Amino acid sequence: MKYAGRMTDLIRAYREKRFPNRQFLSLTAGIIWFHIRVWTSPSIGSALSYKAKFLYSGAEYISWGYGLRPKRVLASAVLLTLLFAIPYHSLGPTYNDALESIYFSASTFVTLGTNINVTTAVQKILAVVEAFFGAAWMGLLIGAVTNRSQY
Repeated sequence: MKYAGRMTDLIRAYREKRFPNRQFLSLTAGIIWFHIRVWTSPSIGSALSYKAKFLYSGAEYISWGYGLRPKRVLASAVLLTLLFAIPYHSLGPTYNDALESIYFSASTFVTLGTNINVTTAVQKILAVVEAFFGAAWMGLLIGAVTNRSQY
């Protein structure tokens, strides 16, 4: 007997005594074997492509609501600034000074530049990545504010 449902539905049906033990084990093995074949088949590229598109769409929805939510762009910019302030606080260049870390992160995010010098390679990479995100987020903000479909 083939089973075309999800594993959670199969377990629920087993707990409700709709399947005997032997049939449950056979169906479980079939579901596991199906997933192994899907993920190891030559068409794995299409499965991974689908997953990547799904994750990208979710990130796009959260960060700017597909261009319809300018407030989300601002909120996610603040969140990114605070998230980048954490390694600046612990790794430098603003050791143990939370306000300086947030200031450095915000000025790097909007690519203004500060009088704080980064010295290590990790700090430089973080600053460049944050400046890239900041430039991209400014584009998202402009796109979300000027989106004519919301008027």
